[in-house]
Order: sequence, then structure tokens, then C-alpha cells
Amino acid sequence: MDTVLSAPNFYKMKIYDEKGKLISASCLELQLENIMKTETTIGVAYGILTTDSRDNWADAYENLSDIPVNRDALETIQGALFTVSLDQCTSLMKGEEDDELISSLIHGSGSHINSGNRWMDKTIQLVVNPNGNVGFTYEHSPAEGQPIAMMMDYVMKKLEEDRNFGDCGSKDVIPTGKIQFCKPNDRIGQCLNIAQQNLDELAKSLQIKVLKFDKFGKEFIKKQRLGPDSFIQIALQLAFFKMHSEPAAQYESAHLRIFEGGRTETIRSCSNESVSFCRAMQNNSKASKEECADKLRKAVMSHQMYAKLALQGKGVDRHLLGLKVMAMENNLPIPEFYSSPGFVKSSHFRMSTSQVATKYNAFMGYGPAVDDGYACCYNPRDNDIILAISAWRHCNVTDLLNFKQTLEQSFHEMKDLLDNTTEG
Repeated sequence: MDTVLSAPNFYKMKIYDEKGKLISASCLELQLENIMKTETTIGVAYGILTTDSRDNWADAYENLSDIPVNRDALETIQGALFTVSLDQCTSLMKGEEDDELISSLIHGSGSHINSGNRWMDKTIQLVVNPNGNVGFTYEHSPAEGQPIAMMMDYVMKKLEEDRNFGDCGSKDVIPTGKIQFCKPNDRIGQCLNIAQQNLDELAKSLQIKVLKFDKFGKEFIKKQRLGPDSFIQIALQLAFFKMHSEPAAQYESAHLRIFEGGRTETIRSCSNESVSFCRAMQNNSKASKEECADKLRKAVMSHQMYAKLALQGKGVDRHLLGLKVMAMENNLPIPEFYSSPGFVKSSHFRMSTSQVATKYNAFMGYGPAVDDGYACCYNPRDNDIILAISAWRHCNVTDLLNFKQTLEQSFHEMKDLLDNTTEG
């Protein structure tokens, strides 16, 4: 079963018949069309409660669960494989279609648009807009981004292989049923108002832009005998340094799939080598192109080395986190090291980054980890690089549009170095 959200009412829709056979795509399509055509009443946007802080949502959940009808509704939604959000149509400005898509997937564009048409606790939400935009909103706790991208790759591959699958599957359709909630009482109404205010403030503050850099991609970088991921990480370092005249503590997510139950480790992209390269690239530097190219290669190789260690569980951050949590769990004093200026500054990640790779024209995005920072999720393909970059509008230190332009410039400068020098 999955849960369908529309306008923003909730429906349960069986995707298997009573014998456990998958219902045909054409029958599922008809049910979705019926939901959109027959529903005339605007529902209470209970889904917006799931966008709030975990503490606020926990309080609202407790209030909802006090009422048996609501409790049954929550259990039905929680039991669904995934949710499908049939959004109200939003207009697209020419050239900003990707920006609108990623914003809608992250927060639904505000309580007055589609934010109430979400259930953020669900690992996978398929979001469909009549304007043609479609994508996944996924909750990070159970899975990393790459498995979600691989799942979408599988779907895209199936579509490429055979689009004529409408008649396959069972025709024994189980009619959709509306999931009933009670009208909100005063306590729940207050929770809804708070969630709406917080969500609207968040949606207004988050800036996000998609950069489709098409001058080169993985093929060029590999021909230079460099790792594409590390190359992009150094480009991000250089762009930040150009704008802010200092290096950023830069976080990159590394998976720990070689360990049972492993999740992530931090790849610390800022290094002595990356800082040396960034300084050499400044206008007042007297470094030659050959020296800059040599420093670029050393910075990329340094990142590759640390990334390899992190993937093996030999990074520093998760070990340090584990020691801190052990002290807290055993009521022991937290060592002074964790409040030292060096550790605090190095853990204030003004660049939060990750690679989610797919051969398709796809990208993921998220918000910055800190108020004065940027976030960047990127998809390096053979001949281009797609990057979703974000920053907070309320911060007067960061500048998203300038960062996007500076990053493009950094890519060009790094390519120029490699094209016009020989490897030492």
C-alpha cells in the first residue's frame, strides 16, 4: 500500500491485489486521476506538522494520537511503502525550472502552496506537479542519497527499455479509501499554526540554485589522472577562498558500507595542500602556472588519500563523536578538547557537500549546515557536472549567486592550468 496526498487530503491506495499480485500501471493511473478529479474539499494540511522541528512534531504527534481516529490515520500512513504527492500546479519561470523543482522537493514552496502536501517522516515521497516537475523527497535517517539515486536509475532504465507496460499486472483493483482525520482541536490548531510559520520562514530564507556546468566532466578530469570527486572538492574550496579570503571547514559525506550497520564518516576536504593551492591562485600571488598546477595536483591527491582513509573507517570525526557520546552516556565530563578553538572552528562546516552520482540528468539538494555557509550536492557525469548549491538568505556574509559564478570561474581556471602545463 502507498499513501496519496492531494489538496492536501490523504488516501490509501493498494498497489497489490488480494492475491499479492502487482496491480497494472494503467489501473493505478486511473485511480490517481479519480482522486484528483473527485476531490473538491480542501483538507487540513496535517502534513505540514512533519516539516517542523522534531520536538514540535513530537508534541503535535502526541496530541494527534490522543484521538482514536487520528491514531488510526497515523498508523495507516506509517504503514505505507511510500507516499505520492499530487501537487497543485505552480508556474515556472523560463530558465529557473530546476531551481523551482529542487525548492519544491525540499520544502514544498510554502504553506500556501504545497508544503502541506508532504509527509516528511516518510523515507520516500514521490512528488508530481502538473507543470511537469517530478522528483523524490527523501528522509535521510534510514538511507544515504546514493541508494535513492540508484533506485531512480532503475526506474529510468525500465522506462527506456519499455514504455508499454500499462497492461501488465492485475486488473483486480481495490478501490482507494480516504484516510480520515478529525477536525483539529485548539491544541492541534496551535501546532499547525506554529508549523506553518516556521516552514514559511524556512522556505523564504533558503536560496538554492542549480548549476549545469557543461564545459567538461569526468572524462577530462580522468585524462589528467585525477579523481573527479576530489577535483570538484578542490574547486569548491577555491571558490570559497576567492570569495571570503579564508579556507572553509569543508564537510563531505563518505559512506561506510563496508561495515555492518555503517553509515557515514566525514571527509575533511580542507587540507594544508588545498589551502596552499588556493593561496597560490590569488591575484597577488607570484606563483607561476606550473607552480599552481603542481599545487592543484597535490591538493587533489591529498583529498583522494583522506577520502580513502574515511571510507575505511579511519577518519577522525566518528571516532571523536563516539568518545564524546560515551562520556555523556556515562555522566563523565566532556574533555576540554571538544571546546578548544581549533576543534570548534574546524567543525563549523561552512561548506557542506556530497556527491550523488547518476548518468541521468538528475541532481539532489539540501540546505547549508550553518547560518554562514553553503551546501553543494553534485552529480559528475562524463561531459558535464550538475550542482545544486544553497545558502541562507538571512545571512549577509554569504552570496549564493556570486558563489555560483565564482565556482564556474574556478572550474575554468583549474582546467586552464591543466591544459597549459605538463605534469611534473
